[in-house]
Amino acid sequence: MILAYSNLSAPFFIQLFDDEKNLIDTLDVTIQGDSKFFRFDLLKGIFQLLEKNSHTPKDITGIFLVNGPGRFTPVRIACLIANTFLSEQNVKLCTLTADEFEKAGSDFCRIIKEHTCTETTFAQPIFSSPPRINIKK
Repeated sequence: MILAYSNLSAPFFIQLFDDEKNLIDTLDVTIQGDSKFFRFDLLKGIFQLLEKNSHTPKDITGIFLVNGPGRFTPVRIACLIANTFLSEQNVKLCTLTADEFEKAGSDFCRIIKEHTCTETTFAQPIFSSPPRINIKK
C-alpha cells in the first residue's frame, strides 16, 4: 500500500493507494493557522485513514511526499514521519518539491501511476525561509 501526503497549504490531504497504484481513499485534513494542528492532524489522519480502510502502518510499502518548500514545523513533521517509516519498515520513498508537484498537476493519482518522481533514501525538508529559532540567553 502506498501513502501519499502533501504539506502544502490547505486543503491538506492524505491518500492511500493499493499496490496496483489505484486510489483507495482520501482524507482531507484542515490546517489551522498554528502548526500544532498540523502535527496532530497529519499523524492522526494517517492512522484514521488506515483504520477506516482496515489497514495498519505495517501495510505501508511506499510513500510519496511533497517535502516543501513550506513552513518550518509542518515540513519538518511531514519529513520526520516519512523518514520514520523508511527507517523502521524499509518502505520506498519518493519526494517532490512543491514546483514539481504543481507541474505534475497536483495530482498524486497521476504522479503515482506515471512514477514521475525519483526514489530517495531520505526525505530532506525544504523550508520556504530559514528557521527562526531563538535560544534564550
